[in-house]
Amino acid sequence: MMLKQKLELPSCFQVLGFDKIPENKDQLKARYRQLARVVHPDSGGNVEKFIRVRRAYEESIKYIEQRKGG
Repeated sequence: MMLKQKLELPSCFQVLGFDKIPENKDQLKARYRQLARVVHPDSGGNVEKFIRVRRAYEESIKYIEQRKGG
């Protein structure tokens, strides 16, 4: 009997609130923009949270590009 090994979701996606890897970069971009509006310092958010969300977005884009082959 073979069991599928559950792959852990990379933390960059967890920071952005995903429970699975998004299908495409458009979904990722939409979630990033939604979060950025809330955590951006100009909107009353906090610099550290904004930087964390920004870095997670950048890492997530790279991950999807590598996974899809470009």
